[in-house]
Amino acid sequence: WEELFLPLVGPELWRLEVDEPRRALAWLRGWADFNYCRGANRPGSAMRRAGLKTPVEVREVPRGVCIKFAPPGERTVGSGFDGLEEGGLEILVDEERNDRPGRMRARRCSYGWRKKPREGSERAILSKLRRDWAQTLSFR
Repeated sequence: WEELFLPLVGPELWRLEVDEPRRALAWLRGWADFNYCRGANRPGSAMRRAGLKTPVEVREVPRGVCIKFAPPGERTVGSGFDGLEEGGLEILVDEERNDRPGRMRARRCSYGWRKKPREGSERAILSKLRRDWAQTLSFR
């Protein structure tokens, strides 16, 4: 039952099987750092290069990364990363278990009450993730 209901948590937007989950996790963290931790947290050219219209904040979580949208002026003073409620994506890598292969998946997170999903920014992040992952696999 757990596998059946897992896509409903978040909800899950994307899923991909991976052969080597530990290597995929290391790649994912490096990818997020390279693309979204170098100026994408404020309006400007780095944010546009990342394909975003909304600044983002990135944190590592135990099984991946959490990318939260941080529009200017929307943050509650003193609340930090946990206080961002404009939504975001949590991209996780699950280990192999029983007869299920490892996988990388993305789900929505941190949407506050009555906040609309930022589908354009989500789409930009996920399309870049898919494209870069496919390119990485082509180098093998």
